[in-house]
Amino acid sequence: MQAKLAEAGGPAGLQEIRVPGPGLLAFVYADGRRVELPWINPSRRDSWTPAMKEAARQKEFDRRAAGHVGVPQDVVLEILHGAFPADEQQGIAVPLQMK
Repeated sequence: MQAKLAEAGGPAGLQEIRVPGPGLLAFVYADGRRVELPWINPSRRDSWTPAMKEAARQKEFDRRAAGHVGVPQDVVLEILHGAFPADEQQGIAVPLQMK
């Protein structure tokens, strides 16, 4: 957003930023100028840096190493194929295992 603001002319005299339509920003200035610029909302998936990915990988590794409860993959598949009947009040009863 900072880059778009700079491209529009900076924050000096900026009164408002409008969104007139999908993918479009309108910067309205006190002197009457209105600068419209295209806006592409980047995918969250594409915003991960290598350092962020590594930190998430390490956090998941630590979580698993600490022995957090997990649902075994074969049980997940059985749930998906209807092996564990759902109870409307209590949900699905799933056997858990410690990792």
